Amino acid sequence: MATKEKLLKTQVGFFVFISLLMLGTMIVYFGRLGDGFKKYYPITATFANASGLIKGADVLMAGAKVGVVATRPALLSEMNGVKVDLQIYENVRIPQGSQFVIGRSGLLGDRYVDILVKEDGGWKQPSIAPGSSVSGSQAGGLDDLTQQMKVMVDQVQEKMQKINTTILSEENLTKIAKTITNLNATSQNFADASKRIGDVITDAQGAIKTGQKTMTTVDQTAQELKSTISDVHGLVTRTKNGEGVIGALLTDRTMAQNLRALILNLKEHGILWYKNTAPGAR
Repeated sequence: MATKEKLLKTQVGFFVFISLLMLGTMIVYFGRLGDGFKKYYPITATFANASGLIKGADVLMAGAKVGVVATRPALLSEMNGVKVDLQIYENVRIPQGSQFVIGRSGLLGDRYVDILVKEDGGWKQPSIAPGSSVSGSQAGGLDDLTQQMKVMVDQVQEKMQKINTTILSEENLTKIAKTITNLNATSQNFADASKRIGDVITDAQGAIKTGQKTMTTVDQTAQELKSTISDVHGLVTRTKNGEGVIGALLTDRTMAQNLRALILNLKEHGILWYKNTAPGAR
């Protein structure tokens, strides 16, 4: 009985040991502890600002983990940025021309280094040699956006202060009020002038109509005068040709003498005692 109980305990212990061994292996393989068993090659990345980036942070490329941050950011000797040592997996090839960007895993997440490969033929470029130094940048996050918004707000406040002190000063407001008053007066004068121009145009239209009527009357008078002159000219022509009484008197001498004698007889004797005397009688 004791032997069976001891055998059962041994089997349970062995099963627990195997389970713990498998669990530990999975933790080491899939966790950060597994990175200690991988082989790497170094790359140094320089950044203008690597705030928030810590040792042991992930290095990603196309969303896959390809290494870790080996050291904390250290100032450059030129004091113009920081450098960060990266450990890249030995079997990973990083194309030349790739961008090293410090990103953030979420709004409040940890910082990491993201390797961005160029889209057009970037994967076909030669690999970055181990031990190389590359320049990196920092992706805009919530902190950067907040800082930019703060700068923009400060600039807007500064501009508004300048507007308040210059454009909206008491002197300028007085000038603006005077300008508006002058504009109102000018508008009223323009309206009055427009009204007077309308009256002048109306009078001019009446004058034009009167002139048209006058020209029509003058034209009719000219036509009548032309007709009268034509009639007189015709009368003179007929008289010269001996037509009519006047023409006959002018061209026929005998008739002219008879008419003269008739007039003398009438003057001498009257109509009732008319006597025909010779021409030349008293």
